[in-house]
This record gives sequence, structure tokens and C-alpha cells, in this order.
Amino acid sequence: MIYGNAVARIASLDPSEDDTNDWYSSVPEVNMVKLAKWLRKRSVSRAPSREYIIKKSFNENDVPARFDFMKSFSFGVIRETYLSKYSHAIITNELVDSLVELCKGKKVVELGSGSGYLSHLLELKGVDITTVDTADWYTERVIRKPDIISSYREMDFSDYDVIIMSWPNYQSNAAAQVLKGLNENQLFIYCGEGLGGCCGDDDLHITLSQQWQHLEEDHGLSANSLVFSRIKDYWTAYTKIKPID
Repeated sequence: MIYGNAVARIASLDPSEDDTNDWYSSVPEVNMVKLAKWLRKRSVSRAPSREYIIKKSFNENDVPARFDFMKSFSFGVIRETYLSKYSHAIITNELVDSLVELCKGKKVVELGSGSGYLSHLLELKGVDITTVDTADWYTERVIRKPDIISSYREMDFSDYDVIIMSWPNYQSNAAAQVLKGLNENQLFIYCGEGLGGCCGDDDLHITLSQQWQHLEEDHGLSANSLVFSRIKDYWTAYTKIKPID
């Protein structure tokens, strides 16, 4: 009940009251009031538009002038509600469109698909996608059940053109193991925090920085990223650097 009350409280505010500017990140933030309003609609067939939920004003040098404990608590509850029902990453309609452009006509697998929200939206737009998850989080409210219930640590993904991975488990080497089995013809799409953050282990991020490169034409994927306050995740499409003969 406390979660529902917090969502209702924030949803009743004016969007301009979301004043918890994040001075840690240059990636635009989500407006928590707008997100709470969207959460009350509970749509699973269409993500919110980026324009609707983006925070309009941002100053990376601005520290909040006041600390409203109840509002801060409620904003935390909004994030936890979104995470439990939808995704660790903020999914907007524009972000989905960018992913569709990168994935269309290709064989795609999502590793750690969680609630299945992202794969469901991609599938609605014609993407051929397979999902893998341990499903240890499973509830009756899952949006799309995983096609393969398993850890992806030891699996072979050489048959897939695109591998999507969002928020791999902290200090787990499973994501790094997957990277080692991929080749130069595959596209790796990652969402999560970087080295020193709460996603994967150091090996994952060192491997990405040394053996992979950003895809130049990512169809607006990076540009369409949004973050929660004080969270440093990002969307990036990578291709593996070809070894020099």
C-alpha cells in the first residue's frame, strides 16, 4: 500500500516540482512526476515518449537547494516501482525505435530479459527476438516470459546477429564470459553503468574498452538515453575490433 500511495502522491504534483537535479551525470534525467503519472496508466503496449518524461531543465553544477525527505523517499519508491514492473533502464518510445532500426531483419537475443517489457515492445514492432533469463524474479505480473530459462553464462550465442544486455548482475563475470564468445560480425547492445558502477565486473568493462568500439551509426540510441537521478547508466551499441593480421 505504501508504494501505491507514493505513486499517487507524486503523480498528483506538478511536473515542475521534480527539482532533484542530478549533478553527477550529463545524460538527461527522467522527470519523476511525469513518470509517476505514466505508471498509474500501466501501459505495456507502448513506452512513454521521451519528450513527455524528460526533465526540461538541467544544470550539472546545480546542487538541490533544499532536501525534502518525503519527496526524496517517494521518488525512490517510484524508481523501485518502475524497476519491479518494467525495467532497470528507462525505456522510451524513441529508444525502442532506435533499437528497432538496429535490430530489424536480424536475429536478436536479449540476455537478462527481466519482466520482458523491452522484448515485448520490440516484438510488437516486428523484431525477431529470443529472451534468456533465470526467472528467479518471476511473478504473475511478468509481461513476457523468457523463451529460455537459464543462466546465460555458458551459452553459445554465435547464431545471433544482435545481443542485447541490460544491467548485468553486479560483480558477476557472466557478461564478460558472453563477450569472449562473440565475433566481429555481431552487434553488442549494452545498457548499464560503466567501470566502477553497479553492473557486471571489471573484466566486462575493460574488455569493452579494449576490444570493442562504439558503433558510429546507432540510430539515436545513445542520444535517446534517460537516467534516474544519481544513476549513471547508458545505452551503447558496440562492434568488436577486428584483430590486426
